[in-house]
Order: sequence, then C-alpha cells, then structure tokens
Amino acid sequence: MKNIATFLSQNHPQGIDVLVNNAAIAFKQNASEPFLQQAQETLKTNYFGTAEVCDLVLPHLKPNGRIVNVSSSSGLLSHITKESLKEQFLAKDLTREKLDYLMKSFVSDVAAGTHREIGWPNSAYGTSKIGLNALTRVLAAQPENKNRLINACHPGYVKTDMSSHGGHLTPDEGADTPVWLAVEPNLTATGSFFFERRQITF
Repeated sequence: MKNIATFLSQNHPQGIDVLVNNAAIAFKQNASEPFLQQAQETLKTNYFGTAEVCDLVLPHLKPNGRIVNVSSSSGLLSHITKESLKEQFLAKDLTREKLDYLMKSFVSDVAAGTHREIGWPNSAYGTSKIGLNALTRVLAAQPENKNRLINACHPGYVKTDMSSHGGHLTPDEGADTPVWLAVEPNLTATGSFFFERRQITF
C-alpha cells in the first residue's frame, strides 16, 4: 500500500479530488474459520487497512477534496447492545488513538469470549463498519480537513460476490450514493452517514 503515496506524487502532483474507499471482506455465514480469525482478518482489512489508505492519501488530497467511505447499515451503533460501549464511539473527544484501541479491544474481547457480554455485535463485519463510521467522524473533525467533505454511506443490498449475489440492487444502483457523495456540488455535510442520498443517524 505504501506505493500509493509514490504513485500519487509522481502522477498527481497537484493532488487528487476524491478518495473512495470500497475495499472490504466479509466471511460467509457458514464460514469454517474460528470467529477470532474472522475478527482479526476482517478488522485488519476493513478498518485498519482503510485507515492506512486514508493516512497515505490524505497528504495528496486537495484541500477541498472528498473522501467517501463505503460502509454498511451493519455498522450503525444500534447494533451495540451496551450503552457504555456505544457512548465511547459517540464521545466528542474520540481520537484516532482511542478508536484504534477500541477496535483492537473487540479482537481481544473475542479472544476472551466476552465480546457479546461487553456489548459488541456478534459480527466481525458489522464491527469493522462501526469502526469505519467512527473513523469517518474522527477524520472529518480534524482541523486540517475543515474544508474537505468526509462521509460514509450504506450502498444498499447489492448483487455482488460479497452478498453471494443475493442482493436486490445492481452494482450500478449500489454505486449511486457513493458517486453522489463524490461529485454533488451542493453537498455541505461532512462526518455524516448517508443512505439513498439521505443523511441518517449513525
């Protein structure tokens, strides 16, 4: 991934306008891998991998550029069952360091067999998207991003390999809101979550 920065420096010296983070993995319902392995690999890709891409690309994003994080309704905070845990994600002083710690804690809690008791959903994919949504808010709140628009969205249930082609939306239909967030000239919201071009509560 570190080659990204070199590529952008050489090919886009004036900076880029938009970063769309869409890469993700999800284990199937009948996956044979232990849940701890699922948690480790899913968060490594969907949360920590996306965060690293943001770190590498942000220095090359124009001052008025945009980031669109393709997330999921599985990442809504309503999937957290304990208010004490939910409040940590909603804290106004949430930092990247605190968020990274929270996401690592999920893996540790899975290893200890206590994640459901603590309030985590029993879904590595959903937890990774909870982290991605929170990362969206943290990045948007940073002073250096004050003129950038950084948002997350739920594309809907799309017919892709990830959904075993069980979705009801085509890939083009699923791309509608992410593309709209990337190019809509009248958009002013940042640090927000969208579905069907509508802002909804995290």
